[in-house]
Amino acid sequence: MFLKSSNANVIEIGLGEGVVIPREDRLLVKEAKPMVEALRTSILQSKLSGFTMGHKKSGKSITVHAKFTVAFGNDQVNFSVHVMKDGIWAPGSIPSVLKVSKIEAAENLVKTVAAAAFKFSRLSELVRLLKPSSMNEWIQQSPEDRVRKYLFEALYDDIEFAESRLRTEVLEVLRTSSARSEALSCWEGAVRNIVHKALKEMDGLPPEFLHRLVDEMYLKEIHNA
Repeated sequence: MFLKSSNANVIEIGLGEGVVIPREDRLLVKEAKPMVEALRTSILQSKLSGFTMGHKKSGKSITVHAKFTVAFGNDQVNFSVHVMKDGIWAPGSIPSVLKVSKIEAAENLVKTVAAAAFKFSRLSELVRLLKPSSMNEWIQQSPEDRVRKYLFEALYDDIEFAESRLRTEVLEVLRTSSARSEALSCWEGAVRNIVHKALKEMDGLPPEFLHRLVDEMYLKEIHNA
């Protein structure tokens, strides 16, 4: 079980600066360290593997989001960036791309190490190692949460580096004319589907009336412009 302590009974195991583990859990080193190093490598080698445009209707407005996929190792994570509202191109902020909780390999590592730590450690010995001020906080956390916390600390610099690079790549994609064109097509398609649905509910309207209605709507837009 990963713990932070200055007690002489804890040792660093090389998962990251300041990441320590009780001495009785040193058997986990051979199992955990290679998993962390493999995860670090896959994060540093992560890359955008593609994107698509998707729309969402909110009230009377239709928004378009660019949905990106990041591939690394055998894993992938998805995230979306708002790029258009009602036909107006206006990209929003880029959300966090690489969260430890989103990475399947990281979650598998967390469960494996937490289970092994619980097996090899006795609760009474762990509580004895803790300072009184941190005891309540430690008891309230699940083993997985504690491992996840220290795993994030061990990989923090690598995640920050990868995040910065991926954000730059996303911005480069969104600056292209093709991205704007795809977003506009997505929005137009959503509007078209709404119109078609509305027309299906209005049986018996003659084609000439529908044409005149479209012409009037167009003239109104020209007038408003």
